Amino acid sequence: MKGDRVWVWDADGKAYIDFESGQVCASTGHCHPAYTKAIADQASELVQTGSGYTAPARVLLAQKLAEIMPPGLERSYFACTGSEATEAALRLAKLYTGGARSSR
Repeated sequence: MKGDRVWVWDADGKAYIDFESGQVCASTGHCHPAYTKAIADQASELVQTGSGYTAPARVLLAQKLAEIMPPGLERSYFACTGSEATEAALRLAKLYTGGARSSR
């Protein structure tokens, strides 16, 4: 298989428009030259830092988000996985509401 922008080819070489909304390619298409260059450039510097560290690009993104979000939404948290994001959201909800309350 291969992909190019909105197109994907199967093992037999038949082309299809990709209507799957998979990670990343849903908004960028497959193999977009600017996107693949950005990936290669970043991979030559640093592949991944995890949530325990920060990098200049992460700081710039957080600053940009703070600029464009409504008042009161100036802070960002970048998670590496959906599980990590969900755990953080649950913890924040508990802090905001005063913790888990039992109905017993």
